[in-house]
Amino acid sequence: MPEAEIFRPFECVPAGAAQSAAGCPGGSCPQFPAFVVQFIALMLELVPNDNQGARYLQADLYFYEGRLTDAAEGYKQHPPHEGLFSMALLTSVQNRSAAAATSMLSDTIAQHALTAVMLHLYLVRFKVWERKQVHKKSSLPMQALHRAAHVHAWNEFVGLQEDYREWQDFRNAAEYIGRMGPIWVKSPGSFDFLDQALGAAEPRDEVNRTILDSYSIMAAEDRQRYRF
Repeated sequence: MPEAEIFRPFECVPAGAAQSAAGCPGGSCPQFPAFVVQFIALMLELVPNDNQGARYLQADLYFYEGRLTDAAEGYKQHPPHEGLFSMALLTSVQNRSAAAATSMLSDTIAQHALTAVMLHLYLVRFKVWERKQVHKKSSLPMQALHRAAHVHAWNEFVGLQEDYREWQDFRNAAEYIGRMGPIWVKSPGSFDFLDQALGAAEPRDEVNRTILDSYSIMAAEDRQRYRF
């Protein structure tokens, strides 16, 4: 293998690099977390100043491994740039405080509405497939379902961005879902948790308010169409 190919992951977005290194997009393979924990440790050893931002992935990887205490500590030390979506879910999963978890998620949604609505669209696909018993009728692996749901969320918003900031918000949202979507799917009650927080969110700026107002109409249509 050419040397350039060996070091290519170090030049990429950390999340994509980690997933590519594991060979498991979406973290759907059993060996994904342990392998990438080692990969991230190597990145931090080789590049101590961490210009790739690898440290921001560690908490997510601990979450995948089920190391919830380590994950919680990691989120506190290095809050993710896309907001505390995973920290709120982790708090909910740990059953520490439903009110605190919902409040944390609502506050995050108020600042990162696009990530929230794209995540909701992603989870809607799984609600529909659950209703139609796709898991029982199909041999499609989780990885294929993850990709299909991810594309569904992507397609609803791609091309609507009018400036660099909006495009960056879109990319951050899509990256987050690609990385942590499967964790939301396998966490019991995550859809209702997100749904409730979306309804309670109070955006402080016009951009996020417009996104949530527009999506509330779409979500209502989905509920009526799919009856969930």
